[in-house]
Amino acid sequence: MGDHLWMARYLLVRVAEQWGVKVSFHPKPLAGDWNGAGCHTNYSTKAMREPGGMKYIDAAIEKLSKRHDEHIAVYGEDNELRLTGRHETGHIGAFSSGVANRGASIRIPRHVGAQGYGYLEDRRPASNIGQYPILYFLAVSNTFQILTASLISSSRLPSSINRYQDKRT
Repeated sequence: MGDHLWMARYLLVRVAEQWGVKVSFHPKPLAGDWNGAGCHTNYSTKAMREPGGMKYIDAAIEKLSKRHDEHIAVYGEDNELRLTGRHETGHIGAFSSGVANRGASIRIPRHVGAQGYGYLEDRRPASNIGQYPILYFLAVSNTFQILTASLISSSRLPSSINRYQDKRT
């Protein structure tokens, strides 16, 4: 996800530049009575995407709820202008979740709730967030050791992260 977002932003800025248009990644570039711009992030593990995965989604949401303030602290500058609890946003000071609830911090899409497996959507990150803090906090809050163990066993993790993992244990 991280590298794709960098490239998408780069291409957007370059195309806008050709047309003389200014791009802003600010979560509320214009004051007013509207929801602003977020960087909603879909997250899942293999277990979440398999039948019965809802229990893993619920467990992840429980873990995320306990670290809400830590997440908010790195989820983008001026995010309090967007996360007001109005206009399909959760309030910056309160964690919430729900199926098909566009006003929640964490939303479980309706079809995921119906089929019982899939993914969750973190709706808190601001549009100006760096993508790596999102990935880091989702992984650390939920499945860092499981995720890294699976990547290490499949040799898809860079050696620098393998060394980091060795120091944590």
